[in-house]
Amino acid sequence: MLILEISSMDELYEYDPDYVISPACSLQEWLEYNDFDLEEVVDNVDHVKHYARAMLQEVLDLKPLGLKHAAILEDVTGISSQFWLNFEQNYRVGLEAGKYDMSTDILRRN
Repeated sequence: MLILEISSMDELYEYDPDYVISPACSLQEWLEYNDFDLEEVVDNVDHVKHYARAMLQEVLDLKPLGLKHAAILEDVTGISSQFWLNFEQNYRVGLEAGKYDMSTDILRRN
């Protein structure tokens, strides 16, 4: 379980939300922020294009993210594969703990 401690002057606060957000939401946000669609991103990766597209689509479809997904995400976004793997782990731990999954709500809006 991820609990962040936030300090403000002399006080310390715990941050433990009752919801989780998937790596797919961050990928979708990154795509929108950079004004890309999946096809444009795939054209710029070093991996085989159809393979990279399939792997990224799996992430967007909320499939479990593994090492290969993380490597492609790092290639595409410039954000380390370790970040994506940690994000996935925290997401799955939160789901197992019964936290509300906001991912479908967020992805449905886009």
